[in-house]
Amino acid sequence: MTLRMARTRLEPYLWALLTGTLLAITTLISPLVSLGILFGLGFAVLALTRPVMLCYVLVAAIVFLSGMPRGGVIPLLIPNEPILVVAAALAFFVMLARAKAPKLPRPVVFALGCMVFGTALIPTLAYYLRDFPLTTSDIFSLVAPVQYVVLVWLFASLPKNEADRYKIITFMLMCGSAVALIGLLEAARVGPVNDLIQTLYPSKQAEDAADLGRVTSILGAWNSLGNFLMINLIMVLAMHGYKQRARWGTANLVVNLALCGACLLASGSYASLFGLVLSLFIVKGFDRRGWKIILVFLVGMAVAGFFLQNLILERLDYQYRSGGVVPETLAYRFKVWQDIYFPMIRQNPLWGITPTFAGRVTWAWAESQYLYLLVRSGLISLIGHLAYVVTLMVWAFRRFRSPSEVTHQLAIALFAILAVLSIMGITNEVFTSSGAVDYVWIIVGLIAAGYRLKVENPTPREVTLPDFNAEPITAMRADYDFRTH
Repeated sequence: MTLRMARTRLEPYLWALLTGTLLAITTLISPLVSLGILFGLGFAVLALTRPVMLCYVLVAAIVFLSGMPRGGVIPLLIPNEPILVVAAALAFFVMLARAKAPKLPRPVVFALGCMVFGTALIPTLAYYLRDFPLTTSDIFSLVAPVQYVVLVWLFASLPKNEADRYKIITFMLMCGSAVALIGLLEAARVGPVNDLIQTLYPSKQAEDAADLGRVTSILGAWNSLGNFLMINLIMVLAMHGYKQRARWGTANLVVNLALCGACLLASGSYASLFGLVLSLFIVKGFDRRGWKIILVFLVGMAVAGFFLQNLILERLDYQYRSGGVVPETLAYRFKVWQDIYFPMIRQNPLWGITPTFAGRVTWAWAESQYLYLLVRSGLISLIGHLAYVVTLMVWAFRRFRSPSEVTHQLAIALFAILAVLSIMGITNEVFTSSGAVDYVWIIVGLIAAGYRLKVENPTPREVTLPDFNAEPITAMRADYDFRTH
């Protein structure tokens, strides 16, 4: 017993000595390596003592790093991906220390299974069996959906209570406001902001944005930006009915509404604007509270439209430069589908043609989520995609009656988001948008966290004990109705 107590007392000093020795050795190699190790140890201690902090780190990494090109900073990877791996490793040790392992709702498990096997593992195996010459980039592209399983698991497991879930949502909206502000500064042609985008978030669309009257912000593509902003606004519209928010939470909603609404106009993504309008009817159809915010939003969009009118007119001129009622981009989509993608799909509709389009076709975007899946991995992939989307929509619909108000509001938001993305998917690859689709899976995880909290902390049932001091019942009223009692 005495030996065990002595060991317990000495352990902190031994760890301190070991850490100091390691830092001293690495300092001789490079002070930056030593600083990196010290930062990593500090982050690990913080993550293990307050695991929910990992959720905030992941949100920030997704928003500010996922728009960077793959392999640009870290070979073969987008910077947010290794951060997800590290967060999952730290969360694994947190789960080991818990008495009960967190469980996901069965519909979520089924949906994730459809996504992973239908759109990732089975298509990858099919390419191997067909002796297709897969490159490293092809493999990463095929198995990329697996990361969303980890994302859902983390956000379903780490929040401790309702307050944690609401704070994460608030932080998501704050990050969304930052993306929108950068986009508006880009629209205003602020030199340092444009230089930052071209340096850290280079892409073909970022180069062409200024000439076409559009903005990409830090997401690398105007369509990804439009979808991301639309999802933020849907979250605001849904969460505005949440009564238990703090005062600064209300201010956060209003700021996000103003910045994301204005930047959505600047992005020129009319599909996302259409999706937002449709989502208004869906959200307010199920929750009729908070109509005042709709009026505020419409007034704000009108004001933003006035200040961005040159950018908007430039975009409209481009869309209708050939005359007619069909926008230029939609007409071009029809041509791309007819000349390029329909013939490709007919070659192998069951298993697909190529996992990545770059360097294999003259136009590297399918301009449709469903054609993208058919070309990439065939009908198997398309069925898996539709299965998980329908499953999550049904599950979200059933969560509308949840006693948890956070779950109720998030379920409405998720249902609306999946509904409008499925419609928008006809003309765009919306479920592959960096940042935007990550937010969808985070919302799934946060709703699943509500299920876990309900299981771990069930509401005690009220039990009425008999009153033994009461007088015995000797007669029954003649008008007692057995049908209603």
